[in-house]
Amino acid sequence: MPKMDGLTALKLLKSHPDYAHIPVIAITASGADRKKRQQYFDDGFSDYINKPYVLLELLKTLAELLNIELKYSDSTLTPDKNPEIIAPPQQILKQLDDLVQAGDISTLTAQAQEIARLKSGSYQAFAQQLATLAEDFKLNEIKK
Repeated sequence: MPKMDGLTALKLLKSHPDYAHIPVIAITASGADRKKRQQYFDDGFSDYINKPYVLLELLKTLAELLNIELKYSDSTLTPDKNPEIIAPPQQILKQLDDLVQAGDISTLTAQAQEIARLKSGSYQAFAQQLATLAEDFKLNEIKK
């Protein structure tokens, strides 16, 4: 993270009474042998995921921590009900990833609106899904 490391962010969240109950997942590129895994839990993380991670792995971990059940879309839906999601160019995806890593949800949401207008709206389904996911994670409120 650009301004503080994950452990510092965790301690800051856990020290605030309004946010202490929120599960925090360590997302790390350092790998996780048995000793390191235990250290994440000892530090107070609720779970950990290794980078690079797969979105489904993150969603499953969140679902488990929040005691919710993931619902998968019906693969028999017609294209009209389940539009093809076309990802924008790699450069835009990199910018989005940087915003996610920084926890900048408001800029991420604004970018989703811009992406929806690109290339005659061909990225609209991608942008809608991005905006929905961003709205579900109000990280800017946690920073306050």
